[in-house]
Amino acid sequence: MQHTLFIGLAVGMIVELMAASPAAAVIDHRLLPLFPRGASRDDTAVFQPILDAYEGQHWDDAIEETLRIRAELQLGPLDETAAFLLGDLYAARANHRETADLRRALQAFEDARLRYPHTENAVRALWRIGQTYSALGFSHEAVGSFKRVVARHAESPYAAYAQLDLAELYRGWELWTEADGAYRALRSLPLTPADQIHARLGSADVVARLGRYEEAYQMYREAEAHAREDARALFRYAETAYHTGRYGDARDLFLSFFNIYSRDPLAPVAYAYVGDTLRIEGKTRNAELTYDDILAKPAESLGGTLALLMAAMGKRLLHGCAPIPSGFDDAPCRVEATPTQDPRPLAHELAAQARTLIRDRPTDPTLRRLVFDAATFLRGHGLFDIALELHHEIVAILPPSPIRNRLSAVLHETAGSAVLSYAEARDDLSVIRFFYGSRSAFTPSMLNGPLGLTIADSHARLGLLAQTIELSSPIAANRTHPKAEDALFLLADAFRRRGDLEKARQRFEQFLTRYPASRRAPEALAYLADVLDRQGRTQDATARYRTWLDRYPHHQDAEAITLRLTRALGDASYAAGRYAEAIRHYRAALAASSTNEAERGWFQLQLGRSYRAIGERDQSLALFKLVAGGTTDTLVARFAALHVEDLELQK
Repeated sequence: MQHTLFIGLAVGMIVELMAASPAAAVIDHRLLPLFPRGASRDDTAVFQPILDAYEGQHWDDAIEETLRIRAELQLGPLDETAAFLLGDLYAARANHRETADLRRALQAFEDARLRYPHTENAVRALWRIGQTYSALGFSHEAVGSFKRVVARHAESPYAAYAQLDLAELYRGWELWTEADGAYRALRSLPLTPADQIHARLGSADVVARLGRYEEAYQMYREAEAHAREDARALFRYAETAYHTGRYGDARDLFLSFFNIYSRDPLAPVAYAYVGDTLRIEGKTRNAELTYDDILAKPAESLGGTLALLMAAMGKRLLHGCAPIPSGFDDAPCRVEATPTQDPRPLAHELAAQARTLIRDRPTDPTLRRLVFDAATFLRGHGLFDIALELHHEIVAILPPSPIRNRLSAVLHETAGSAVLSYAEARDDLSVIRFFYGSRSAFTPSMLNGPLGLTIADSHARLGLLAQTIELSSPIAANRTHPKAEDALFLLADAFRRRGDLEKARQRFEQFLTRYPASRRAPEALAYLADVLDRQGRTQDATARYRTWLDRYPHHQDAEAITLRLTRALGDASYAAGRYAEAIRHYRAALAASSTNEAERGWFQLQLGRSYRAIGERDQSLALFKLVAGGTTDTLVARFAALHVEDLELQK
């Protein structure tokens, strides 16, 4: 089906009837689909309410009206326009209000393409699908859509738009090589004059990011008039002059930027670059005056913070200091009037500045470089959380590359250093807060190594048992791991404390089989006996307690284990109806010096129950009253009180 391209005079202004062309409404075909060739005023009048609503940004009305007329239209040219129009309306509403409409836009574009596949609107919809995918963050799908438009519809005007969007998408990803190729491909495609300028400046930016500063400088120079009309292009133009050693040109360009775009966030940065060019050219007096002027003003923006950092580092360089102190014993500066700055207050100052940089999400390479320098310094002085946040910010915005791999390694190293530092100070809460606040910085290999066990230990000490089990299990399963012994004990104990008695029993038995001579074997055997007792396997429990006492008779816990054995024997005798024997064991337990108040209440309760079972009412009543009024265990006290009430009712 043939169509006419009705291009609007201004982007966004899509409703207007042309006196010179009464056949149709004027629309920008980048924003809305095409009307069919030869459509009359009467034919297109049905769309006028939709276009009016679109211009007024009444998206709900426009969508509702489009759905209504589609229900009335037959399959044909006008329905084709309405079908594709629906996708654009959903996309427009998503841009202004409801992001969920992006998925509705995708569906509408796809449905229309299936219904009218061999039309120019279908080509346009494929391009718009790519834009919608990009807005949703599905960048790979967006690339696929743009490439299909270029490959399959090279003669369509939308091929140039798709290629430009593809280049911009790569540039946004910081895939500089791919972006460079995409921009080069645009040279053979028809572009509007405005798009040509946009592509040229974008291409120069990419070439600069690839380090081809001389080439980028020449590209900017050829389009200097247009570069001066674009703040970012002018700033990048100045940077290319700086990086090619044209410090005088760079200073002039940075000053132009500072004067033309004085309210731009990077204006203070441009001024700091002026100081750097003066310093590099040996004009130290003017450089110092520039730096002092910057440092005398509080930072009010991202650019202001960056300018402070640049000025502080530049001034240190003026006086023979390192740009950032390397430690507490940093070499003194040459000039006596500018002593070496103590790194500790500088660390806190950089921390505050770094928070500003993170809040504003810097994407400029200059910002990344300085943020990375600040993060490395902060890490060296124990401010791990901020250092890691800064490192992570840099890595997150870098495309896959060797430098990103290197920075990723530094990020992981920073995370490990933080955990070990907090663990050494026995600050388990900081370990856990840092771990969950920076989880993505911990790789599987880190968590399956000694560092993972350190994190698991902190979880265990704070009673976070499910996480302890999750972290220690893979280490315990690897018998060749140097920390497998500690991990297996920690895992078994976590199951015990969580009440998963069967798994605890299995892990403790596994531990004792693997590591019979371990320093933790006495503790493991005692816990195993305790678990068996809690499982009701009294005979097995008492056997383990007796084994423990035979193996470790002089151990500091021998008295406590004896008490546990006595209790297990008493409970077993009571359960079997051997009450006299139970009374003997409970009395022995009460006589032990290691019995604490909570245990004493339990033994007295069990002793009272045993006396009551053999008909010794007075003795049992006295014991129940003693427990009800004296034990610290409220549950045991309540049981005793119930026995008192019952006995007194019987009397």
